Amino acid sequence: MTTQKSNKMKSLRYLPILLVAIVAMSFLNKKSSPFSRINTNLLAGNYEVTNGEYGQFLENLKNNNHLDEHKKHSVKEDQWVNKLNTGFNSAMADKYFTHPAYAKYPVVNISLESAKAYCVWKTEVYHNDPKREYKKVLFRLPTETEWQELAAPVLGNSLPWRGTDPYKEDKKGRLFSRTNIKVKNYSDNSYNYIFDGGFYPVHIGDYDPNQNGLYDVIGNVAEMTADGTLKGGSWDNEISECAIDKKQTWTTPDPRAGFRMVMEIIEK
Repeated sequence: MTTQKSNKMKSLRYLPILLVAIVAMSFLNKKSSPFSRINTNLLAGNYEVTNGEYGQFLENLKNNNHLDEHKKHSVKEDQWVNKLNTGFNSAMADKYFTHPAYAKYPVVNISLESAKAYCVWKTEVYHNDPKREYKKVLFRLPTETEWQELAAPVLGNSLPWRGTDPYKEDKKGRLFSRTNIKVKNYSDNSYNYIFDGGFYPVHIGDYDPNQNGLYDVIGNVAEMTADGTLKGGSWDNEISECAIDKKQTWTTPDPRAGFRMVMEIIEK
């Protein structure tokens, strides 16, 4: 084999690795900013808080010997079985929060109090960073009114896109899901949970963002607000239940409920 051909074969051998690296860098660049501006003094997290992020909070409590707080704010994994009647829920209880493969999936099965405690901790972490952008901020849950603003429904509609379909169609007639929800089959009144590519919660940011640059505002997991309401619907909701003006009625902790933070700028 000639040297030129040998070098070409080596290049082809490493091409898949190179492509993976390029895709990974593209993913990171596209999603590098964690917050988007909603108004002058309010930014919203681009993503729902993940298992990995919440796990850091619990690890901090444990490392600082705040064992009572650690127990209080632990993920109630048994709710996968206690509150759901479908699917492989025992497997989700065993793996969803603890397995590294789910690190970038939204945290669920925590209480409203625990979500607020995470925000307090996140505020402290931010203020301990000498390179922070703002002098003083407050991480917290959005109010219901703020949530409706960050959700950015299209003018005259109750969703962040035109129409009420949970999917979009390309020029070739192929359908692509806009969000992670369940879709009803009216011929037999059954539900399709995997039309969107996920049976339960999915990896954050898998669908198109809304006009504010926020991902998964509709579906994936319903999001807690400071008022105690749940907004946006989850993987276990139909699209009609996910409209911006609707609320979900489960009590937390619940495998369908997570949260997104806002960052209020107190002092620049």
